[in-house]
Amino acid sequence: ILRGCDFYARPGELVGIIGPNGAGKSTLLKSLFGLVRIRAGNVLLGHDDITNLRADKLVTLGVGFVPQTNNVFPSLTIEENLQMGAYQEPSAFPERFDRVAEIFPALRERRKPRAGSLSGGERQMVAMSRALMMEPSVLLLDEPSAGLSPAMQDEVFVRVKAINRAGVTVIIVEQNARRCLQIVDRGYVLDQG
Repeated sequence: ILRGCDFYARPGELVGIIGPNGAGKSTLLKSLFGLVRIRAGNVLLGHDDITNLRADKLVTLGVGFVPQTNNVFPSLTIEENLQMGAYQEPSAFPERFDRVAEIFPALRERRKPRAGSLSGGERQMVAMSRALMMEPSVLLLDEPSAGLSPAMQDEVFVRVKAINRAGVTVIIVEQNARRCLQIVDRGYVLDQG
């Protein structure tokens, strides 16, 4: 689905990108999502060239992105965060919420707490859920386990695998190389950009 230089992900795959700090992993994801300008090479979604398209246009084409930090609206409730994910089609919220709650069952019980009051792992789950509310065909995840306890890291990896099993192509940047490579179909090592 995404092809740029020698990097690609086939539809339905879970692809990992690992490497040391400063290697360019997050920059690669931001480039794919239109947040960093690409000066050479192309990014394809299917057969369509999406190189340097704006992020809002990519969302309409089915590309979702969950940044590593600042990935929730802290003053909004969990439910309001998820409504932001369905902003392009608000009438679809109930149906999409039900599908997302199959992957993240705790959402059914916890809709009213403010996102700012959640733990890091809970925030990550809300951020991934919000991205899924857009019904992406491709989901870009930037270090979803960063800063989490080992137990919460395991939970994040279980949920990432569940997202992929639900039919979403996932490209995950991760520093936890061992755990990442356990769940992906294919991995890339990025070193020095």
